[in-house]
Amino acid sequence: MESNKLENKELCTKCGGFCCKKSGCDYSANDFESLHIDDLELKLKEGHISIVSVLKFKQLKNFKISTQPFLYLRARNVDRPIVDLVSLKTPCSMLTENGCTYSLENRPSGGVNLIPAPELQCYPLKDPEEIVNSWKSYQNVLMSLVKRFTGKNLNESLKKDIKLFFLSMIKKDFEHVSTVEQKQADEFMRILKQAYPELWKEACKESKNQYTLQKRMKK
Repeated sequence: MESNKLENKELCTKCGGFCCKKSGCDYSANDFESLHIDDLELKLKEGHISIVSVLKFKQLKNFKISTQPFLYLRARNVDRPIVDLVSLKTPCSMLTENGCTYSLENRPSGGVNLIPAPELQCYPLKDPEEIVNSWKSYQNVLMSLVKRFTGKNLNESLKKDIKLFFLSMIKKDFEHVSTVEQKQADEFMRILKQAYPELWKEACKESKNQYTLQKRMKK
């Protein structure tokens, strides 16, 4: 497809980067010259990319819900860390007043894949899941990178992020978070509470304790 159809700065200027204000876009594994673990580590340390996850839920026979995280890379969101498995999405850190920091040629595939259209009717050229699924063969590499950066295994890091997500939702910590993301996060939390009831209880208890402590300090 011609580049003038893939990119329309006039349309993007009018909407102010609506999609970019919700979250950064996804990288394809094909966006990188090398997928060796050491090379990816160096790219992540540059500060523009995060390891993120999509959670796949499955209803078990005992009515419990199992969770399988699928890891991939995404443009770093504002105020987010390198390992950002579960969180309230914030605007892409590459978004400026003049649009994306990257040229079309250097932009993540997820951004190139979104075709500009009037009245916020932008649409993907191909199924966005294809871009995410390009990381299927590199799950072990990404899991090892999670361990390198956090000192925790994937399950430990995931639970830590889920608890922080719960706390953010309880406190309504929505700074930089778009209204669209807030609505989607509310829907996401419903199933996450079913999958991780103990973490939800811990978050509620911790939030209550923090509130009680703050009240005492004000007296």
